[in-house]
Amino acid sequence: MTSLSRPFLALAACFLLAASGDAAARDLHERIARPERGDTPYGGAKYLQFLRQVGSPLESLVRPGEPTLAFAVIEPRDFGLDYRYQRAPDELGMRFAFRPDAPRRPPPVRGTVVMLHGLTMDASTQGLWAIALAEEGYRTVLLDLRNHGFSGDGPAGFGTREAGDVQALLARLRAERRLAEPVVLFGTSYGAVTALHAAAADEAGIAGVVAMEPFANAGDSVRQFVARLKSGEGGWSARAVGWWLRRTVPDAELDAAIARAGDTLGLDLDALDTAAPLAATRACVLHLHGAKDTLVPVESARTLARAGNGRLHYAELPDENHYSLPARIDWLRAPLREWLARVPPAGTGDCPPLALPPDPLA
Repeated sequence: MTSLSRPFLALAACFLLAASGDAAARDLHERIARPERGDTPYGGAKYLQFLRQVGSPLESLVRPGEPTLAFAVIEPRDFGLDYRYQRAPDELGMRFAFRPDAPRRPPPVRGTVVMLHGLTMDASTQGLWAIALAEEGYRTVLLDLRNHGFSGDGPAGFGTREAGDVQALLARLRAERRLAEPVVLFGTSYGAVTALHAAAADEAGIAGVVAMEPFANAGDSVRQFVARLKSGEGGWSARAVGWWLRRTVPDAELDAAIARAGDTLGLDLDALDTAAPLAATRACVLHLHGAKDTLVPVESARTLARAGNGRLHYAELPDENHYSLPARIDWLRAPLREWLARVPPAGTGDCPPLALPPDPLA
């Protein structure tokens, strides 16, 4: 099983302060502007091994003046994925297996799904969803966002500059005739916000977005995350982090750090609302959020959903949180398959709702 504390502590690493007192507080804005790369359970060498198993080499997109992007393309295959999820205290409870030597599925390919991970995570965290959707006939693209995984470093954009990276990758794959239409972006948290910004550009030709747990405002997302850390919710490591942050980062200093981080990045984080691209997009948007999410509170998700322009379907999963919802492949795979099959070409037709069956673990 995979522990729930692992991804949470990977996120927490970007706010851990190495010194005490004022020097640590002054350093916080740099940690917001450039989070440390997280230690994901299946990243690094394990991710490269996974890509070898599925026959998808790690590729790179090199652009002048921009960070190099690392990505991999998985062709539709019958991987025989056996995925099970079980609720357990403080755990994600995932068990899985698949056939590395799975045969390719015959054409035609049903479409392309680009996978976008969360903050301080990497593409490896989307690997199981990628092969699940490849089994459904979709070509899937795993992308390490800038400053994450095997991609290079560059100014973070809290979804804006990363959206430009996604658009550049789509342009490259289209030029190489490697994109099967329709193109759908599948993002989690930071990746979901990136997907919404990318889809707002008509020229990207994006037909749909699956947005799991997106934040509504960049500045508030930092405050909410630090507040979660300060609460000390979780095991002994989380309690230690909470105690340290309560001693070293008063709310006033956090606001100053967010402002300074924005200055460093050339962005006003408090003005960076996800509602703007959500209202502008012509893509069909499926917004999924866990009602027990304490990292991106469900109230902000409901406010964000109201900013949709009629092409959005919002679904709230009552027993899920920020980490468990993306892990519910067991429950969400079949309804997402049906939703993807009904997404019309980019900017055309009516957008489908999500037919969500009862939770098998309810």
